[in-house]
Amino acid sequence: MISIAITGLILLNGCATPEPRLVADGLGNLSVIISDFRNNQGEAILSLFSSSDGFPDDIETSLATNTVKVTEGRAQTLFKDLAYGEYAISVLHDEDGDGQMKNTWFGTPLEGFGFSGHPDYKYGHPKFAEVKFLMIAPSQEINIKLRYETARQRRLELKRQQTTQ
Repeated sequence: MISIAITGLILLNGCATPEPRLVADGLGNLSVIISDFRNNQGEAILSLFSSSDGFPDDIETSLATNTVKVTEGRAQTLFKDLAYGEYAISVLHDEDGDGQMKNTWFGTPLEGFGFSGHPDYKYGHPKFAEVKFLMIAPSQEINIKLRYETARQRRLELKRQQTTQ
């Protein structure tokens, strides 16, 4: 009786279908172009994530992190031999060269930042799911525009300008 049950479990396990793959197997090179730097000071730090773990600022958990020089308000880097799949990128314009985001004591960013997917958000950083993209080509290019303020900061600045007019 026990041997019949074990045989049944073995047969059922052997018939189980594997989890479906979302994309075909393959490797590709991803070119990332970053624009709208407010100056050429410091460098751009780009972190590539393959999941939400540590996204967007824990570079220790990122799949890869590239640091590149800013030239004429732009920077560019290449991530080579990426397995086809979902990724997200976070960018920091590290103007002071300390390797981390400089913030006010309220937590408002003082250095430029950007994400793949051009998210629209007001507070905090976007989630991985909001900025992920699909890498499914031997060669792919994405563009990221930096921001130096949040929507809340823009509204406050507009209000200040209106009251001084």
